[in-house]
Amino acid sequence: MDKWLKSNTFVKIMSVGLAILLYIAVNDTPLGRQPANQTTATVIRNVALDAHIDGDRYVVVDMPQTVNLTLRGSSFLLNRVVVGNYRAYVDLTPYGTGVHRNVPVKVEGLPEGIDYVTEPSSVRVVIEEKQQKEVDVQIETVGQPAEGYTLGTPRVSPDRVLVRASEARLEDVELVKAVVNISGQTETIRETVELKAYSGAGDVLEDVEVVEPEADVKVPIVSPSTEVPLRPQVKEFPADGYSIHNLAVKDNRFTVYGNKDVIDQLDVYPGPALDLSGVSKDRTFEVKIPLIEGVNRVEPETVTIDVDVRRAERKVLENIPVKVRGLPDDKQANVVSDEDGTVSVTLEGSPERLNEVDRRDVEAYVNVSDLKSGVHEVEVQFDLPPFIQAVETASIQIELKNDT
Repeated sequence: MDKWLKSNTFVKIMSVGLAILLYIAVNDTPLGRQPANQTTATVIRNVALDAHIDGDRYVVVDMPQTVNLTLRGSSFLLNRVVVGNYRAYVDLTPYGTGVHRNVPVKVEGLPEGIDYVTEPSSVRVVIEEKQQKEVDVQIETVGQPAEGYTLGTPRVSPDRVLVRASEARLEDVELVKAVVNISGQTETIRETVELKAYSGAGDVLEDVEVVEPEADVKVPIVSPSTEVPLRPQVKEFPADGYSIHNLAVKDNRFTVYGNKDVIDQLDVYPGPALDLSGVSKDRTFEVKIPLIEGVNRVEPETVTIDVDVRRAERKVLENIPVKVRGLPDDKQANVVSDEDGTVSVTLEGSPERLNEVDRRDVEAYVNVSDLKSGVHEVEVQFDLPPFIQAVETASIQIELKNDT
């Protein structure tokens, strides 16, 4: 150690090191770094220039869009400057219409202790009084509804609005539009939509004020449809001794809306089932049309049906062959009763309709689809012309056997 202390080179190195440590201790700053309180400057270019103005009365038609901003302050404060916390603007509230020069540019939102200079420090501003005019509101639809569905006639409220802008800018305004997306839709759209002004070339005019900025729109999405006649049903027949001669549907063309696979199968629409129990004279019914599965709407929703009721007569038809329905492929059926596969039937209806019925218009059958092998007493059922009833039931014995 004594040898090192006697060396001039070692003493010089130690002196420099002690000097550096002393500097760091006094200044509390790492070597090579600037003190936090040292004043420095930075430049922020292309800062958006806003305008404080009475927007209900005036519009700025000419003014620089940006300025450059030079900031001076400590490094600590400058590091706290964040985009969005400050803004450059001109205060135009004291000014009216005309050309105004040397309007000072101001900055707000900077941390306290930072000085600023803008380039330019003042600007030229042209102000005009806002003009207004009425324009039509149109609906623009985007996309296509779901497959098989069609677009109805859109409605918008209000259908005319006021727009405000400079006189020159108003000349560019052709219309105001509400844009509605209908892609894949299957139901009518009802919503509130933002309105924007458009030029004749279809460009959005962002600087044009729409006084009523929103509108209520209704865009009908129409399901697949078909136009068919309606066939009324009978739930209960008239009083004893009376019969239906005719059911007449007024204006018998109806538009049916629903699933495409259902609509495509319709040749006639099954109408409401009338309860005619106790009816002994002509009646008119106005009833709501029921919706069958796969149908969501029928227009019109109600139907008027005139019922022609007359005194009933009876007629007997004999030797009607009985057919077998619902026979499985692995079975065979034989008639084992004395009727030998034929029956007689007593029919009831209006005289005019009965006179037109013969054996060829009547089909008798038994349904064996739910029967097992063996002998069964089965009720005979009849397919009959409209408004003709079988008033006496019959049955026959059927033997079902496995088909060997």
